[in-house]
Amino acid sequence: MRIKDKLQGTLYKVRKWNFDRKLGMILAIILVASNLLILLVTSTSAIRSLSDKSSKFAQAQLAFTNKIMERELQNIILDMENAAFSDSIRNYVSYEENTRDNTLQNVNFAYQVLGNLSDNHPAIDYAAVIKEDVSTVLYYGEVWTKPDFKEKIMENYKAADNTIEKNIRFSVAPKVFYPDENVLNFYLPINRKYDIRPDHAVAVMVVGIGADSLREYFQASEDDIHMNMYLTDSHGNILVTNTEEEGRLEWAQMEGRRGSFEEKGHLTLYQKMSELEWYTVSMIETDVLYRDTKMTMWFLIGIIGLVCVGSIVVIRLICRWMYRPMKEITIHMKEVSRGNLDTRMDEGYQGEDFQSLAHGFNSMTRHIHELMETVKEEQHELEQSKLNALQSQIKPHFLYNTLECIHWQALAEGNKDVSRMVKALANYYRLCLSHGQDIITLGQELAHTKNYLIIQNMRYDDIIKEDIQVDEKYEGLPIPKMTLQPLVENAIYHGLKVKDGMKGEIRIEAWEREECCVVSVSDTGVGMSEEQCRALNDTIGEFHEDTGYGVRNVHKRIEILFGKGYGLKYYRNPDRGVRVEISLPRLH
Repeated sequence: MRIKDKLQGTLYKVRKWNFDRKLGMILAIILVASNLLILLVTSTSAIRSLSDKSSKFAQAQLAFTNKIMERELQNIILDMENAAFSDSIRNYVSYEENTRDNTLQNVNFAYQVLGNLSDNHPAIDYAAVIKEDVSTVLYYGEVWTKPDFKEKIMENYKAADNTIEKNIRFSVAPKVFYPDENVLNFYLPINRKYDIRPDHAVAVMVVGIGADSLREYFQASEDDIHMNMYLTDSHGNILVTNTEEEGRLEWAQMEGRRGSFEEKGHLTLYQKMSELEWYTVSMIETDVLYRDTKMTMWFLIGIIGLVCVGSIVVIRLICRWMYRPMKEITIHMKEVSRGNLDTRMDEGYQGEDFQSLAHGFNSMTRHIHELMETVKEEQHELEQSKLNALQSQIKPHFLYNTLECIHWQALAEGNKDVSRMVKALANYYRLCLSHGQDIITLGQELAHTKNYLIIQNMRYDDIIKEDIQVDEKYEGLPIPKMTLQPLVENAIYHGLKVKDGMKGEIRIEAWEREECCVVSVSDTGVGMSEEQCRALNDTIGEFHEDTGYGVRNVHKRIEILFGKGYGLKYYRNPDRGVRVEISLPRLH
C-alpha cells in the first residue's frame, strides 16, 4: 500500500505541474525512449556483427593453425614411413649385430636416413630405431643424457594403444632426457627385409616431437585474438597446448569436423584434421571476444547520453518559450478572477494562434466588462420596476381588504350590482399582489384582465366587448404579472376612446410560432398609422424610471426576465385598430 500511495502521490504532483513542465516531460520521455530504442537496435546489431566477425576471425585463425600443423604432422608421418621402409633401415634391422652382413656401412646408411628425417623437420627432437634383440639403439637427435632411453621408449610404446594411419601408434609422455617437458612420440613397427607379416616386427622406429616445437604453431601475432589452444585426440585427451593444462578436456562436445559452442564464459571452437583423428581446439573468453563490442556500446551510450541531456535542455527552453503566452494569459486570468477587468494581453506574439488567443482574451474581458455594466444597468432597472410595482401595490393592498368589507355589506343590504362591482375590484387588486410573485400563469393574468373589464363595463355601460380565444393548453404559460391589463387599458383609453362614447371590441388570442408562444391583444379602435407603429416599436425598449406599468415597462420586464428576443411588438390591423403581440418562451 505504501508503494501505491507513493505512486498516487507522485501522479498527483505531476498533474499539478504547469503545462510546459508536462509537455517537456512527455517530449523528454519520447526522446529518451526513442534513443534507448535506437541504442538497443544499434548495439544489438553491432554486438551481433562484431561477435560474428570476431568468431569468424577466430575460426579462420584456428583453421589456418590446424592446416599448418596437420600438414607438418602429415609430412613427418609420411617421411617417417618412407624412412622406415627404406633399404637402409631394412638392411639395418634385417641382420643380427656383429655379423659380417651387418656391416658398419649399413649402420651409417641407416643413421644417415634418421639424420635426414630429423633435419627436414625442425619440430623433431629425436629419431631412433630400436631393435628388441640387441642392446644398442640407432639414435639421432638431442643430446643423449640417460642410459635408459630404450627401456622408457619401449615401455611407452607398449602402453600406447592409440593408432593412426595404418599401424603407427602415438603417445604423449615426459621426455626421457628432460622429464619436465612433454614429447609426442610416433611409433612404427619394422619387419625384416622381405617379410610383410604384421606380427613379425623386429624393431620399432620412434620419432619424438617436442611439445614446445608444436606449441609454436599456437603463438598468435599481436593483432590476433588471444586464445587457449589445444591439440587433442578424438577422446579429448590433450596432446599439445599453449597453457599449463594437462589431461583431458572434460567440456569437449566435439561433433563433426568443425563447430563451436559457448560454455562457462568461453567460446570454444574446434576443427578436425582431415587425415588424422585429432582436433585443433581454441578457447576464447567471451569478455575478450566482445571487448570491442563493449567499447563500441559504451561509446554509443556516451554519445546518446550527451544527445539526450542536450536535447532535454533544448526542449526545456523551447517549452518555456512556447508556454510564455500561456503563462501570461494565466497571470491575466488571475487578475480577472480578482475583479480586474481592465487587464489586457500583448497581441504582438509571433504565430496566428497566439495572436488569436491574445485577441480573444482581450475581447472576452472587454465584453465581460460591457456585460457587467449592462447587467448592473438592467438590475437597477428591474429594482426600479419592482419599486414602482410595490408603490402601485400599496394602495391595492389596503383597498382590496376594504372592498371586501363593502362587498359583504352590499350583499347584506341586497345591492347585487354594487356587490358585483366591488367583488371584481377586490379580485383585481388581489391579483395585483399575487403573493409577491413576478411571474404568474396566463390563466391568472386572463382572470385579472376579466375583472378589470367587468369594472370598466360597469363604469361605461357595457361599451367594451371582450373576445378571449385562448386554448386551455396555453393557460399554464408563464407570463410576467400585469402584462395584459396595461395593454387592455391602453386600448380602451387610446384606441376605443370611451370618454367619447365609442364602443368596440378587445380580442385576446394565443398560438405558437417557431420557438416561442405569442399572446396578442387587438382592438377595433381608431388605431395608429404604419409610421406610428414603427416609431413605437423602435423606442419600446427604452426605459424610464418614472414609468410604472406602461407599455415600455411591460416590454422591459419581459426582456429582463426572459431575455432578448422576447417582448412587445405593435401592428396596424388591416381593417381598423391596433394589434400588439407578446412573444414569450414556449411551453416544454
